[in-house]
Amino acid sequence: MVNLRVLEIFAWAYMCHLGPIILISVPTWIFGRRRAHWIWQDFILVIIPFVVWAVLVVIYGLNKGLMNIILEPTILGCLIAVGSIIRVIISDKKHEKTVATIVLILLCVMSGLLWLCVPGLPE
Repeated sequence: MVNLRVLEIFAWAYMCHLGPIILISVPTWIFGRRRAHWIWQDFILVIIPFVVWAVLVVIYGLNKGLMNIILEPTILGCLIAVGSIIRVIISDKKHEKTVATIVLILLCVMSGLLWLCVPGLPE
């Protein structure tokens, strides 16, 4: 059975993750819609890299503390915001799906590297 406290902690982590996305990515998606046509890969950027990070924390979260649960999703949200800006800058109409898929894959890899490279922080 899943502990409700753990779900609450991950819900707070997801809210920290959404902060930079709401502040940076949403305006990018709104103002960049003339330059880039948004497809489903762009919108699952909000979910999939966080899920990759959360699965790594749950399975292998050896020395991760509460500070990691707050800091790492916030950094990941900033990386997603940068990814959405890169998507607007690089994208053209012919290669939209390719660029969006590459950005999604890179952000999933970066979320794994974020989990791997950030040491356990004190609480």
